[in-house]
Amino acid sequence: MSDILRHTEDSNLISGERVAALMWRQKLSQRRLGLAIGVDPALLGKKLRGGRPWYLHEAKALAELLGVSLGYLMGETDEETPAHGGMQKAPASSETGATVAGTGFEPATSGL
Repeated sequence: MSDILRHTEDSNLISGERVAALMWRQKLSQRRLGLAIGVDPALLGKKLRGGRPWYLHEAKALAELLGVSLGYLMGETDEETPAHGGMQKAPASSETGATVAGTGFEPATSGL
């Protein structure tokens, strides 16, 4: 099964524009970024221009390297900041009126 991200041509372009802007801001060359994520710099150029799709492992590596969320890179949100390991801080129970389990408590799984 392919891990190509299923997006429209427009979202590939959005991703490329966002990656290019982050590269410029962080003073990263196309060559350096390509080598860091394991993509030939010429192929990276095509991906940045929206001509080739991004693979999931590439997008994840980009997000981590550039310090942004995967959703931001894929055009799903305008919020750049990653969710710090995918975990959002729960509001204090006094703020919501609900009881919230502390860190380390996880719900039981179905065993699947």
